[in-house]
Amino acid sequence: MENASKALLISGGVLIAMLILGIGVVLFMNYSQLGETYNQQVRATEIAKFNANFTKFEGRTNITAQEILTLKNFVDDYNKKTEEEVKVNVGSTTINIDFLKNNSYNYFEFKTIIYNNNGLVKSITFEDINFTNIK
Repeated sequence: MENASKALLISGGVLIAMLILGIGVVLFMNYSQLGETYNQQVRATEIAKFNANFTKFEGRTNITAQEILTLKNFVDDYNKKTEEEVKVNVGSTTINIDFLKNNSYNYFEFKTIIYNNNGLVKSITFEDINFTNIK
């Protein structure tokens, strides 16, 4: 009888240990998913913040050369810091500072935004609404 009671105590201890271990595994799984969800939310916020620099031009037809030059400088700084390459185009031409200086009184119209596989802006295109010749 004494051996039977010890066997019950041992099996009860093993059962309690298994329950505690199971609860630990469930908590670990839940918290690891929580961390992953948090990282995804942070990444989505970073993408939205970056894309806001470009989406503010959507639907506009009165974009100045200075605004495009500011965007171009932002893109140049970003391209230097990362492996990504973002392009700012006027028509089919990648803009340069001389083009904008020569067209400083023209207005430009938003045309398209292209996104990469990660959801970041890959390129943005404007059109000269004064229809001057793009060099």
